[in-house]
Amino acid sequence: MTSGKHTARLVAAALLGVVRWTAPAETIELPSVRDNTLYEDALGGLSNGAGEHFFVGTTGGGGIRRGLLRFDLAPIPEDARITGAVIHLHLSRTPLAGTPVRFHRALADWGEGDSNAGDRSGGGAPAKPGDATWLHTFHDAQFWAAAGGDFATPASGTFTANGVGFYPWTATPGMLDDLQVWVNDPSVNFGWCMTGDEEEVSANRFDTRENIVPSNRPRLTVEYVVPPPCPADLNGDGRVDLADVSAFQNGFGISEGATPDQGDTDGDGDVDLLDYRLLASALGSTCP
Repeated sequence: MTSGKHTARLVAAALLGVVRWTAPAETIELPSVRDNTLYEDALGGLSNGAGEHFFVGTTGGGGIRRGLLRFDLAPIPEDARITGAVIHLHLSRTPLAGTPVRFHRALADWGEGDSNAGDRSGGGAPAKPGDATWLHTFHDAQFWAAAGGDFATPASGTFTANGVGFYPWTATPGMLDDLQVWVNDPSVNFGWCMTGDEEEVSANRFDTRENIVPSNRPRLTVEYVVPPPCPADLNGDGRVDLADVSAFQNGFGISEGATPDQGDTDGDGDVDLLDYRLLASALGSTCP
């Protein structure tokens, strides 16, 4: 038997002509636009800006390596809501399986100069102008606030490298939050700083955007939804009126995965009083 609550919703939809719709998800694949390695070095004189590899973890000699990786999200509309992402990396050398790889949101801009340490690049090469180093954001005039790079903690996401090969890592909620921040405000998109096990030998070698094999280069696949041009018009009839208020009431309380027609006017995936505030401010208006 149909519940009273379900029946009420069906009747409300029939009486008010609520048109249910879901904004179509769009997918885009983006290449990395910058990558580099921070080599632990008291003088800040090492980098590999133009090299084919970047490193994450600790070498056999005890030197810490941190990877820097950035994607340009400009092709994604600034009002889009990020719904999913996959980062594609190729691990071309590793000392052992089962090592962690952590993604931290970088907190300062950094550079990629012309330094190139060649195939055996674990030790780095002399930094060139504009390179990121252990001490510098841009060698040799601009500095990190802290040696080893400025990045958010805890990590936005942690994965496990289990040997040489391709890794399509599905972005964690924390990484999706990073992407959302960068889409909404491109001026703070400094990419990720990648760290590994910094106590044990764990220096994984990943391929960069300069790698000779195109398929080995870092890529980011992003899925997103663009909200309708008039988000308070929940039923899509070109007006913001009591029918939209009723639709909002039906969806109120949804805490995750809500669509605009369910009352998610601000695109954050839930239906709450913030959505009602936007709806109330637009009540009585017509949509362009």
